[in-house]
Amino acid sequence: MSAFFISIYHFFSSRRWLLFAFIVCLFAVFGVLASKVSYEEDITRFVPTTADSKNVASVFGHLKVKDKVMVLFTPADSNATSEDMVPIADRFAAELDSVLGKTHIQKITSDVGNGQVASYPDFIYTHLPLYLDSADYRHIDTLLLPAKMAAKMEWNNDQLMMPTGMFMKDYIVRDPLGLGLKQMAKLQELQVEGSYQMVDDHLATADGSILLFVAPRYPANNTVENGILVDTIEGLIDRYAALYPNCNIGFYGGPVISVYNARQIFTDMMTTMGFALLLISVVIFFAFKNKLSFIHIVLPVAFGGLFALAVLYFLRGSLSIIAVGAGSAILGVLLSYSIHVVAHRENCSNMEQLIDEMWQPLTIGSFTTIGAFFSLTFTKSEVLQDFGWFASLSIIGATVFCLLFLPHLLQIGEKYVVSDKPSRLLEWVEKFTSIDFSRKKWLVAVIVLTSLAGLALSNRVSFSSDLNALGYQPEKFNRAQALLDSTFQKGSKSVYFIAVADSANDAILQYEAMSQSLASLKQKGDVRQFSSAHSLLVDTATQQRRLKLWNDYW
Repeated sequence: MSAFFISIYHFFSSRRWLLFAFIVCLFAVFGVLASKVSYEEDITRFVPTTADSKNVASVFGHLKVKDKVMVLFTPADSNATSEDMVPIADRFAAELDSVLGKTHIQKITSDVGNGQVASYPDFIYTHLPLYLDSADYRHIDTLLLPAKMAAKMEWNNDQLMMPTGMFMKDYIVRDPLGLGLKQMAKLQELQVEGSYQMVDDHLATADGSILLFVAPRYPANNTVENGILVDTIEGLIDRYAALYPNCNIGFYGGPVISVYNARQIFTDMMTTMGFALLLISVVIFFAFKNKLSFIHIVLPVAFGGLFALAVLYFLRGSLSIIAVGAGSAILGVLLSYSIHVVAHRENCSNMEQLIDEMWQPLTIGSFTTIGAFFSLTFTKSEVLQDFGWFASLSIIGATVFCLLFLPHLLQIGEKYVVSDKPSRLLEWVEKFTSIDFSRKKWLVAVIVLTSLAGLALSNRVSFSSDLNALGYQPEKFNRAQALLDSTFQKGSKSVYFIAVADSANDAILQYEAMSQSLASLKQKGDVRQFSSAHSLLVDTATQQRRLKLWNDYW
């Protein structure tokens, strides 16, 4: 195998122009392909991917409630009231809509008044035949009795004469006998328990905070576009803090947390890699006399990273930015290969000897490391798969560069050697590694005792199962989250159940069975409350049967 690498070395030795042209072309091609890779910041990709989880991810991806941003306007002192917050919220909504309404915002909801509520009865009465069963028609028979009709008309008249009659007029005119009242009651099944109230047609929390709902045009994982929305909201909040000192404004939502997670991941990745490169630069500066040693050591790493991203562009198209950030840990592994070659050059009389002595340690060592990382590609977690692919391909690229191209660069850089003597740092390292530690009985005893202690304490280690800990959430959002949780969840956590089937009709049937199971759990006390639309979703067979009953009856 060494003859193969040496023959390639001899081929390029007499064609240096071709060597450099080839290296430049490879970097250019890999760089262009790497730039086309799209990155995702979705932390749920940590979760193992199965057939069921794909269905959940698909439904969750279309769940619009998770993409909303909620802005809270809270009275800052006892002199301010919820009513004072309403015009501030309306002005904030209008100004935000004027800035981003056409580009980044789909809808802003501040007024949840009677207009939206009135649309629900319209739906029931439009599809009333689909919700009436045999028992309902027996009830209608009693309503059509003259005495019952007279009593009902008298009751309607009394209701219209009362001060609240103006609110009842539309319902009474539309359904004077109350044929759909039983079906209207089914709308209560959609109601979610919560400590909220209405203030001037605006939704308010128990502490008097007015809520504003912003629906972005882009999904939560589009952190670039949503970042513009978040920055704009924060800018308005800062300006309103000076304009309205009696109002504290906060905001929260899935898109907001996604933006901050993406920014924190990028910051952590750049900080980690920057610190690693700084530390490595210092070590290289004191360890090697060649001025080009830093370039010789870093180039294989850069080549390996670009090679990995270029190949992954064809294999996967997109990568988790979390996996790439964690890939900074591979930096040390890749650098060890190039440092090994550069350091070993001082012990070889020529490049042929260097290649002959290095090809086996590099290839065998890289194969074992590649195999370890490549095993991650067989896991069900997409993030671990991305990390396994990126790490494995990076090591392959760096190893190939060290064997094929680095010897030529080392030969060219020999004229930049400052001194033939090894540095003090390398002398110290060689002196330290020459110590026979097996003769140090005290050291052996320490290692054995430490190992036994680690073995005894290993079963006490616990692992967190809280997926919320995977993400990053700034402290300033904790209050808004706590207030929203206390308002809409009262200390409990919401769980979404979905029904998946090959057809809509089968999904409705599964949905109904699932709702019955939840009702049973609620009776047992295992579920405090659940919201379901099963009574409003009617399968095809039931629709046809009920339509026939309607037509036959009338």
